[in-house]
Amino acid sequence: GTDGRLHVLVTSPTDSAGVVRELRDPLGPIEPHGEAPPKLAWVQNAAGQRTLGALYVVGRLVPGKRFPASALRFVRSEDGGSTWSAPVTVTDDTTATLADGAHFGSHNFHALHGAPDGTFHVAWLDGRAGKSAVYTTHSIDGGRSWARNVRVVPPSAPMTEACPCCRTAIAADATGHVYLAWRAVLPADTAGGVATARASAASGEATGEQAGKHAQHGQHGANGPTIRDIVVARSTDRGTTWEAPVRVHSDNWVFDGCPHAGPSLAVDAQGTLHAAWWTGKPGAAGVFYTQSTDRGASFANATPLGVASASQPAHVQLAVMVGTPGSAPRVLAAWDDGTRRVPQIMLRSSGDGGATFGEAVSVSENGPAASFPVLAVDAQRATVMVAWSQQAPETASKAAASRPNMRDPKAVMPLPSVGQTQVLLRTGTLTSTARSATANADQFTPLAIGDLAPAYGARVRHGALSGDSVQVAEPGAVTLVNVWATWCTSCREEMADLDSLHRTYGPQGLRVLGVSVDQGTTDKVLRYVAREQRGCSV
Repeated sequence: GTDGRLHVLVTSPTDSAGVVRELRDPLGPIEPHGEAPPKLAWVQNAAGQRTLGALYVVGRLVPGKRFPASALRFVRSEDGGSTWSAPVTVTDDTTATLADGAHFGSHNFHALHGAPDGTFHVAWLDGRAGKSAVYTTHSIDGGRSWARNVRVVPPSAPMTEACPCCRTAIAADATGHVYLAWRAVLPADTAGGVATARASAASGEATGEQAGKHAQHGQHGANGPTIRDIVVARSTDRGTTWEAPVRVHSDNWVFDGCPHAGPSLAVDAQGTLHAAWWTGKPGAAGVFYTQSTDRGASFANATPLGVASASQPAHVQLAVMVGTPGSAPRVLAAWDDGTRRVPQIMLRSSGDGGATFGEAVSVSENGPAASFPVLAVDAQRATVMVAWSQQAPETASKAAASRPNMRDPKAVMPLPSVGQTQVLLRTGTLTSTARSATANADQFTPLAIGDLAPAYGARVRHGALSGDSVQVAEPGAVTLVNVWATWCTSCREEMADLDSLHRTYGPQGLRVLGVSVDQGTTDKVLRYVAREQRGCSV
């Protein structure tokens, strides 16, 4: 947080090693915020010259202010990343509280996109008018100069307020249409949101502790609770003007805070707009996908990619790859799975343009806390590249616990720092015969009375049966499987009731299997059993 530097590595088929360039900014440290990370994009002008642009935030603490001031800065390279220009500020408002206030204000959670026509597009969340709103600008000369800032939704229009800490996303097609997505703040009575508000309140922290601790602005509005759904706006003139935003799906998720989880957009060669996002709606929380074939005017039904009854915030990224002429494009989605206590990077692929997706594949290893993936494809080599940040689960938990609760009006947000974090990159090969599953493959289908027990087993790690694999189905027995974890308070509380059931009905054939889903070593589980053991194996 005191000496933030940006490192850029550019490789090529003829230079697989590349050269790392360290970029500093004279205004201060470059922020490593996971939901507002530095962004890279390429453009190519009519003469064939390629420019690599980098967009990032410089943060600065302001005495007496709860949140750091931020400057949105852009640098460019015209020689493939070997040398870089001096940084420029892309925002045009001023803040009088700092000596160089022309650069600083409330500018963050940005997006950078290089359009097919050679235009750089930038979007961000901006608080210059009070409540958070989405602003854009663009450059048609490779980032040397920038157009005036444009507020996407006028203050008097619906959906003008943006959820203040969820990143924005931009995509553009070859015909000049530009699309912008963000999480909007809507009245809770919008499309049945009142009923959702009751469900959300009853479920408590539906998005996990992380969402609650990250919640910053956007508490109850003047008219009560608010919905936080994803919307998309379209521009037909390079971002100079914008049409009214459209919701990609009516999640009607009521949450009075910001979960730090923005959307992703991509456009394929046929002009289909693809969108993915996370929602914390109780009962259907997780990552979803949809698409629009009418240039953002309407969207198809949402397809669940990784959904459960509850989920911590997940950060999804999309990429599309053009196939052979006449074939459907490949659509890929990568995200950090918030339905797990320790998130892993997951990937799903569609070979039919997003109509159906194959099963989820784990990209990161089991154990470390992996987050904030970045996704890219190489059509010529039929490869996909996923990069992400990774920490030991203990380090991630400690960092999450140390974050200030910004619902407290006295709390002050510090500058973010990198900490004990690794950046990993993994490359995979895409096959043309990848198996696809139905679009609803992730929807839970409960067992019905009379169904056979699934082929499911668990390894016994302690006690008389240590080393054996206990199977669910056992002839002549009725088996109750309880999935639990040492960190689950309600799970621990129900142990006594399950033990009582087993003692009462065990002689009549009832088996109770408690399957721990704790990750890492078995030490925590063994310590719990040593403390609470009631004559069971584990």
